[in-house]
Amino acid sequence: MRLDILPDYHSKYKNVADNFEKVWKFNRFFSNNWITILSFILMFVFLALAVDSKNNNYDFDYDVYISLSTGFLISLIISGINASHKRRLRNKKAEFNQILYQFELLKKSYNEINEYMMKEDIKNNKDFVSEFCEFNNSLNDFLDNTSKILSLQSSSIYQWFKDFEKEIFDYSSSIVQKDFDKTIMDQTTDEDIAVLQKYVIQFRYWVNHFEFDIMNLKHYYGKDIDKMKDKSL
Repeated sequence: MRLDILPDYHSKYKNVADNFEKVWKFNRFFSNNWITILSFILMFVFLALAVDSKNNNYDFDYDVYISLSTGFLISLIISGINASHKRRLRNKKAEFNQILYQFELLKKSYNEINEYMMKEDIKNNKDFVSEFCEFNNSLNDFLDNTSKILSLQSSSIYQWFKDFEKEIFDYSSSIVQKDFDKTIMDQTTDEDIAVLQKYVIQFRYWVNHFEFDIMNLKHYYGKDIDKMKDKSL
């Protein structure tokens, strides 16, 4: 019934939004590249005038137009190099921001289960297993979203995280996949909870050390970014 009363989103609003998106992207492209576009046009205009002057034996005009055309070509090459350098600088900043953002999400998830473990008596085993699975998912997301960042791969603790995530996934999966008893739905034992708590304590130790690795990366990224800011043609 809820689906029946929802508007036909894709057939109306999506099409309207797509049209505005195309116009917006075109305006954005032109606004960001109008100097380069104008330089291309002038380069070809002067090149055409140079060819025409050469065909009509206007040597002086030919020299002027070919010089102007070459000048615009050189400016486009320099502009392209500088644009590539600025893009690499933006990517460097974005990469470190990605590290910080993903690490903050991981710490938030860890802090939640750690506080739950420290404050609660864990009377409900099922709730703690659910919290632990959420933490496991956060660690998996962190590893997936940072797997292509070479600087993080250089951390030995990051490599430990990979094996740790596999271990806790296998163990927590074995808990949630237990067969139901005839009269009891939750078959989680106190021993199972104790092992999950041990994993949280292990992670507490290593995540604190990993934060030092993040601070070291911040230092190196800062040095690289400062050097890149000072370089351009």
